[in-house]
Amino acid sequence: MRYLNNRNHHGGHTMRVPKLFYALVASCVLAALAPLGTAQAATGPTIDNASLTNGGRPCSATTPPVTLGYWATYLEAAGTDDTYSYSGYNYTFTIWPVDDPAAATSITTSRTDSGELARPQVPAGVLIDGGSYAWRVQLTTGNGTSPWSQVCTFSYDHTAPAAPSVSSANYPPSGQGAAPLGQLAQFTFDAGGDVDTAGFRYSWGYLGVLGCSFGAQLVCPDFLSQPGTVRVTSPGGTASVTLNPVGHGPLTLVVDALDVAGNTSSNVLYQVFMPYSAPTVTQAVSNPICGSVAKLVFSPRPGLGPVSSYTYSFDQGAAVTVPAAADGTAQVSIKENREPAFIVVSSTGADGFRSSEANVYLNLNPQVSVYSDVYTDYGQPVGGIGVTSEFAFQPPFSESGPPAGFSYRFPNGQTRTVAATDEFGSASVQWAPTRAGQQTLTVQAINADGSPGTCTTSYTFTVAR
Repeated sequence: MRYLNNRNHHGGHTMRVPKLFYALVASCVLAALAPLGTAQAATGPTIDNASLTNGGRPCSATTPPVTLGYWATYLEAAGTDDTYSYSGYNYTFTIWPVDDPAAATSITTSRTDSGELARPQVPAGVLIDGGSYAWRVQLTTGNGTSPWSQVCTFSYDHTAPAAPSVSSANYPPSGQGAAPLGQLAQFTFDAGGDVDTAGFRYSWGYLGVLGCSFGAQLVCPDFLSQPGTVRVTSPGGTASVTLNPVGHGPLTLVVDALDVAGNTSSNVLYQVFMPYSAPTVTQAVSNPICGSVAKLVFSPRPGLGPVSSYTYSFDQGAAVTVPAAADGTAQVSIKENREPAFIVVSSTGADGFRSSEANVYLNLNPQVSVYSDVYTDYGQPVGGIGVTSEFAFQPPFSESGPPAGFSYRFPNGQTRTVAATDEFGSASVQWAPTRAGQQTLTVQAINADGSPGTCTTSYTFTVAR
């Protein structure tokens, strides 16, 4: 057994005390100082490895490493310290070239709360195109410093692929003829042997920004899994898509090449001329009885080919799809409307071709217009008891022609009729009020057979005292 020297000044003798004695004493002292009820020691700050991301992708250490582009400068991590509740959570990120660990760069950032995401950016010049990098992070609080997180690796690619070529088997370029009516467009994109091209993006008119989202974390899904993208059949090869044209007239398809890191080439424009393909809309009854429904007939554009359905919306409401009958038409019923209305309609063919849209103005029993040279409907008191005014009635436009006349009723009076006096179907009457205050005139156009031509118009005005 080893001994420690300890000098006792009583008598000048040297006394040897076993090391085990000191250990027992220290143990007793620590036990006495320990707070009552403490079950275990504090764990201190830790890094949540599940929170680690680079360039919007989860941390990984695969071989070969994940390839990142523009977003590679964004690193993310979150740490916790359940025993430290004060502000001041300091993160240290360290990043280095995989083949040169000595060339490490440290990046520090602070957050206020435990578990709050830290998102520093790698300084400019640290990442070199074509290089592979590793990084890790640790958290320091007033309670100490965490162990280093797991190591994440990635490759950095900042080189855009070459622009592709675009061709079509059935849609000639603008100036070389019109696109065939009713056919879906067949396009082929060619990388021209550039093995950096992993796929293509395409859109009619405009290519948006690749879809990464900044929320609680930066999230960048697989760029080649996003809408409007297609993968090459082989490195540096081609890809084919079948597209529906959007609208009619001159249209432009915009295409670029895309690599796995999300780098995109310059845009290629392919312009076509698309014939008008919208269906026609007619009213089965041009002027339905007030309160009934209007029957509308949809018919395909001549030369369009077989139509399987129609999709329409009424006054910017929800879109509704109805099947086409054997003859290619469809009939829908819409409740009469007191104001001018619009309907937007397109047809869909058996092969999925969707036509351009027809925007049709509908006259579904709008009201008669009433005008007075004295008793305006502005709400202010005008005229007076016994003051005569002319009330002019003007009918709405109708495909069946102007009305035969109008039925009307002034306050405290009987319903009367007046014949139209011109080719437009207008008429006018004279009237003087017998009392003051707010009053309402009702007017309705009538057809030649005496049936109602429109819904009732209520014209309210105030007679001065």
